[in-house]
Amino acid sequence: MPETYFSAPAWKGLLYLISLVETDDSECLRSSEEAKDALVTAFEEYANSGLEIIETKMATSVSHLDDLVSLVLEAPTTESKQANVVDLI
Repeated sequence: MPETYFSAPAWKGLLYLISLVETDDSECLRSSEEAKDALVTAFEEYANSGLEIIETKMATSVSHLDDLVSLVLEAPTTESKQANVVDLI
């Protein structure tokens, strides 16, 4: 995938994070072609799922902007656990 597809400098990190969460395995960090393909596949699946959710919401929408804003505000959030410095030592 050409790097020109994305303008954000951290897009590769996002791909790695998605794959790490999905597989619970560090194999995605290898530089093999299989690992690279798995990174792209995981990203494509997340993107397709998100587009499907947006498409469903927009199909019944009267005010697209308002509905997109509400969709973002309705997104589930999880509290991240703060790292304990003593655990890191």
